Amino acid sequence: MEIKITTSQILKSLHLFSWIIFIALCIEAGALLFNTIYTFVYSPAAAKFFYKQLNFENLLQSNPSYFITLLSIMLIIATLKAILFYLIIWYFSKTKQMHSKPFTIYLYQFVKNSSLCSLGIALFSNWGTKFSSFLTKNNYIIPNLEQLNFSGASIWLFFALFLFVISQVLKKGIEIQEENELTI
Repeated sequence: MEIKITTSQILKSLHLFSWIIFIALCIEAGALLFNTIYTFVYSPAAAKFFYKQLNFENLLQSNPSYFITLLSIMLIIATLKAILFYLIIWYFSKTKQMHSKPFTIYLYQFVKNSSLCSLGIALFSNWGTKFSSFLTKNNYIIPNLEQLNFSGASIWLFFALFLFVISQVLKKGIEIQEENELTI
């Protein structure tokens, strides 16, 4: 007995997993935003037991502006990751009807916007890494880069450049496809 998995089944599974990851990333971004506001406005003692058990008590007591800056970078990165998965969901919703043309404007927009989103994640991850290094050099006690989700800036940059190249190839493919439709 042979089990065949079709492309349609794979795409449906990817769409479902994209929704699950998108929801998880939205929850993470929302939790970061809520904890930041709650800690800064209502209860500074909550900095000791921040989201995912991160301890920012020393940073908040020493310099609240550094606390806000560090958590803003974390929030921007989390939001950009959620937007990246939203783009995947958006693309799946746009391509349900279109299977006759391989190159569509939706595919180009998806890849181009994913590239820009990945570039944003790379830039903010790099900024977060440098800011964390600055804080550590100035004797502030902060969690490590992996806990702050700042690691991997070079990988995100590579991914952004890779997607940008693909978007330009798709753009050329769309132009050629439109020319072929006009000549027929």
